[in-house]
Amino acid sequence: MSLHAPGLQPHAHQPYSRSHTSPAAARTRTQVLGILSDIFEEFDRLCDENDVDKIKTIGDAYIVCAGALNELRADDAARVVRMGLAMQANLHPS
Repeated sequence: MSLHAPGLQPHAHQPYSRSHTSPAAARTRTQVLGILSDIFEEFDRLCDENDVDKIKTIGDAYIVCAGALNELRADDAARVVRMGLAMQANLHPS
């Protein structure tokens, strides 16, 4: 069964995908889990701050949404964008 849609390149579903798994190769599992736990704890706080819903984590992926679990609001997309920017700022402070 093919997941390839006609007219799309096979990689088109993740054009900006980048793996963050390689830095983990130099650390023990316990260290990686500790780092992820700290990061995800901060992301949980950012969810509250930005009024978005955490859906789940899968490995090193953290999935959020707005407007899917609660009443739709006009600023759903803006809140998710603010959350993403806050996540990036948390990981890469100036």
